[in-house]
Amino acid sequence: MGGFFLDGRRCAPPLAAVTRIIYAADATPLPNAPAVVLGAIDLLGGVIPVLNIR
Repeated sequence: MGGFFLDGRRCAPPLAAVTRIIYAADATPLPNAPAVVLGAIDLLGGVIPVLNIR
């Protein structure tokens, strides 16, 4: 079975919506960012924001 768990709920996006799977990485904190912004990660040379949208 595919998918992942989030807050105890099983989630599975449609396969057509998945472009790649990456391993979890620690986000680098961003000073003075709003609480919803957990930080940023480097993905193949690009800066990707990490958000907590719960």
